[in-house]
Amino acid sequence: MRFRGKSPNKAKREFLEWASLFSGSLFVKLVAYADDSGTHDPTGIETGAKEALIAGLVGPVEDMANLCRRWQQTLNKYKAPCFHFCEWSDAVKVARGTRKASSTFLAKNPFRDWKHETLDRFAIELATIVGTTNSVIVGTGVFTDAFHKEKTLGERSPDSNPYIECANKFFASIPPTIVECRKSWKRMPISFFFDQTDNTELRNGITAAHHEHTKTLRTFREIAFADKKFTPHLPLQAADMVAYRAKQIALSSRAGKEPYIWEEFDAPLFKQMFDFWDANPKRYARDNFISKLMFKHRRTQ
Repeated sequence: MRFRGKSPNKAKREFLEWASLFSGSLFVKLVAYADDSGTHDPTGIETGAKEALIAGLVGPVEDMANLCRRWQQTLNKYKAPCFHFCEWSDAVKVARGTRKASSTFLAKNPFRDWKHETLDRFAIELATIVGTTNSVIVGTGVFTDAFHKEKTLGERSPDSNPYIECANKFFASIPPTIVECRKSWKRMPISFFFDQTDNTELRNGITAAHHEHTKTLRTFREIAFADKKFTPHLPLQAADMVAYRAKQIALSSRAGKEPYIWEEFDAPLFKQMFDFWDANPKRYARDNFISKLMFKHRRTQ
């Protein structure tokens, strides 16, 4: 089937048209895009569920619009319908021969015919867009298996939920991270957009946590869930990249393993953080789990 990509300028225009519908449209506002990872098993037993993580990007509307334009341009260049880290990672394993292609992979994975060199170039180019966009990486995590153990020992209430805990920590981390990294943004209103999820418990937990934080934080405005496959929300694909890579590093570190260091990818993806640390040695956004994680990760490189 012939690939038909969207015009990068149209992707930018659609984002700006969509953004104008929200309450901060008459002045510069921030848009926070976030993706969740490892939120499919609150006990932390299933594979990939030991770390529940919410992470993404915060940036002014115009900069998010430019991200959309550049992201779409790269998707078109590689004739890719979208970027989803999980699908990309599966394709890399198949391309490198470390796992066999399943029937589902052969039927649905958009990268199924790509060589691993092409997959690497594609990811690095997208990571470079993230790192050179005027944005701040935000995020936090909860070790779900440890949380569940504390519940069984009576150290937490029986109705406590690791995803609600993670959502509360995420929203609480936004203001101090902005003050630390972009002080001039601290009074700008923020609209939050999360990737769509079929996990009702998680979605309700995020919404409830946001509602509570709006009571004390005047900059917090709308919250919505959107589909990252559609152009107004291409930054959600960038959030997916940040969240998935951070989770890989977190789980490796917690298991006592040296995380796989992919300098060609990590350096451009987390460039904003690395540049901040170069200018401010030994400082990082202390309420931001991703910042602390990458600070530790970089020291091993």
